[in-house]
Amino acid sequence: MLIMQGLQDLQVGYADAQRLKQANPAVELVLVADANHVLKAGHTADRRANLAAYSDPDLPLADGIVERIAAFVWKSTTGAAVGSRMIDRPLALPARLNGSASRCVSVRFHNLDGRLRGR
Repeated sequence: MLIMQGLQDLQVGYADAQRLKQANPAVELVLVADANHVLKAGHTADRRANLAAYSDPDLPLADGIVERIAAFVWKSTTGAAVGSRMIDRPLALPARLNGSASRCVSVRFHNLDGRLRGR
């Protein structure tokens, strides 16, 4: 299990994440200094601005969020640490689909020999 705790989170504090980790030592706890509750970049202590970020589709996720989740999924499904061939192209955030506020992230996992997994 992966717990990503934004240190700018107004709803769930660091102490809560620590308690979850203590309850299950197998949990991987990742602290993200500049992330809010929805893991968006939150460089402000201003409550109103932090809450407004929740629904702002143009505000990106905090740095490293996608890569860290992808690495966790890779390790969880393969049992191997992430190698340099994990992602076949840079991730681009944000992306819009048909003008909606949806975000799309495409990650392809490779075997160590460079072939796409599942092919």
